[in-house]
Amino acid sequence: MLACVSRARHERLTGVVTSQSTDAARRELDLVVRGIPVSIQSSSRSYQRWKDKVSAAARDAVPEAARFELERVTVTIIHYCFDWAEGDLDNIAGGILDGLNGPAYTDDREVTQLVLRRTALDGEQPVDVLDPPPRLAEAIETAYREKEDFVYVRVAPEIDHRRLPWTS
Repeated sequence: MLACVSRARHERLTGVVTSQSTDAARRELDLVVRGIPVSIQSSSRSYQRWKDKVSAAARDAVPEAARFELERVTVTIIHYCFDWAEGDLDNIAGGILDGLNGPAYTDDREVTQLVLRRTALDGEQPVDVLDPPPRLAEAIETAYREKEDFVYVRVAPEIDHRRLPWTS
């Protein structure tokens, strides 16, 4: 089960105030790739098909005329899954990063921060997603309805490395 909580409600409940720059939001790319991600250790044919699927999703998410150029980016990859045993998390990043070459950035060497996460959709405890972007909210609803894994990817300007967030 999944619960989506608005940013305003989360701030009221936790006292933590978040902000989002309108300019920064326009320079972000978020996309959904349906299916189970393919590991870099898979056969070259299936790996290439996965990279092509990621590239197509990125091209569909942002029309070429609206694309932006950034020299350094942060990439967040979240695998939402029903079967936790689907490959090592670190091995799925390569195909996604390679698939984003071109549509999202010139070269994956421009990635200065990479966040990887796997989230189970079939657990006993509900999953809270705070203020999900529309594309993610729709993908989660579809995943539960169709029992299909997906990968959510966000490419954004790099964070200020002089002011790093602390995670616990």
